[in-house]
Amino acid sequence: MKNMIKKIGVLILAVTTVLAMSTTAFAATTLDTNGEQGAFATPDTPVSQSKTLVIEKELKVYNVNETTINAPDVMYTYTLQPATVPANASVTDNANKHAGNTAVTVPVKAGINHPTAWSTLSVSWSPSETVTAAPDGASNKKDLSLDFSGIVFTGAGIYRYELQESGSSGYDLVSSGITGTTGTRTRFIDVYVRPATTGYTDGSTAAEWDIYGFTCFYNNVETITDANKTTVPVKTTGFVTGTSDGTTTVEPDRYFTYNVMVSKTVVNDGYGAATVEFPFTVLFTNSAVTKQVDISSTVTGAADGFTDPAKAALSAETTNGILKLKSGASVKYIGIPCGTSVEAYETNVATGVTYKVDTAVDAATPVTDNAVSWGTAPSAAVAQTTKAAYESTKATITPTVDTKDTVNHTIAVTNTLLTISPTGVVLRIAPYALILAAGIVLFLVARRRKEDKEEVANA
Repeated sequence: MKNMIKKIGVLILAVTTVLAMSTTAFAATTLDTNGEQGAFATPDTPVSQSKTLVIEKELKVYNVNETTINAPDVMYTYTLQPATVPANASVTDNANKHAGNTAVTVPVKAGINHPTAWSTLSVSWSPSETVTAAPDGASNKKDLSLDFSGIVFTGAGIYRYELQESGSSGYDLVSSGITGTTGTRTRFIDVYVRPATTGYTDGSTAAEWDIYGFTCFYNNVETITDANKTTVPVKTTGFVTGTSDGTTTVEPDRYFTYNVMVSKTVVNDGYGAATVEFPFTVLFTNSAVTKQVDISSTVTGAADGFTDPAKAALSAETTNGILKLKSGASVKYIGIPCGTSVEAYETNVATGVTYKVDTAVDAATPVTDNAVSWGTAPSAAVAQTTKAAYESTKATITPTVDTKDTVNHTIAVTNTLLTISPTGVVLRIAPYALILAAGIVLFLVARRRKEDKEEVANA
């Protein structure tokens, strides 16, 4: 029994070891912060790497005071192919990488195509996920995996590939509300290859070739040496923040967003403040952004109806709607792409009451409508082309496209009843007063008829 337990234990240990080795063998290779992997830690001692290289795609997201917003709708596709290598291209490493303290120069070859072609390579963000934001931009990164495992190389050496980024079919940056990189959309990858340390016969299969290093950089340079490797052929971890030549800053793709808070206050009218839900028509307009945008919202106080725009293109009417606010309530719309116009105006539905309405944008001097009468609540969100007597003057906010916005935008609407006029009071209570008066009249008529009947009966 003890022998059986020992045998089982040995078997489990063996399986665990194999699994651990398999995990190590097939784990993807990620580039270090210098944009390389596989540099010799010990002279003349290469270390095998995974044949799948992971590089990074970065999206930098801006928002003045929110740390989390809904992501844009965007997809990137990538084409990996052998690079056109400059004549006499070579790489020379540092002398201290070798036991003889002698630098080694190796020519750079054009990469070898994958025998069955690389599958579609892509990275995407969707409005159904969130991204991190900050006033000066927050980094959001996703991985792109490049699989070199099926390639049969033609000999040991350095093979160069070109990786080209573009928008997927039907996608472009403008339609997603994204500002493009300040650098190029091309990266170059050098793959360091040697015969496999075991099982090598004639190099006719992919398994017989070992990858022991990768580098990723901006420029398809002719000569890379230890002296110039931090300037001209600057390395990178992918399509991320960096410097293409040691001094020129490369910004990744950027998503500039802003927020708007719509608020309501009623002054000198306790009844209206406590009971009336004032409808606000709120519209988002940006004909350039045709991909879906999911604007989120937060609510303070008594708000009803339209508080979270539908996930849709900003050119679609489904992002517009009617928001109802009581006095003291507000709604903050979050993650609006810069360049988008937000329009809002109020309809006075307090029957019998005329207000002075002040509309202040970003705490600036308000626009005053001195006598806003009453009407019925709108059934649909319609742009205000001509102000009706029962509407406030529309407020519009349009931050500059492709630019960091630093303003806490607000649209604050205040209704003031300066004096409660007799007309106002009568109009407010008139329906109830008429009902009471009608009841009294009916009572008196019924009583008179009863008395008449009693007199006839007694006669």
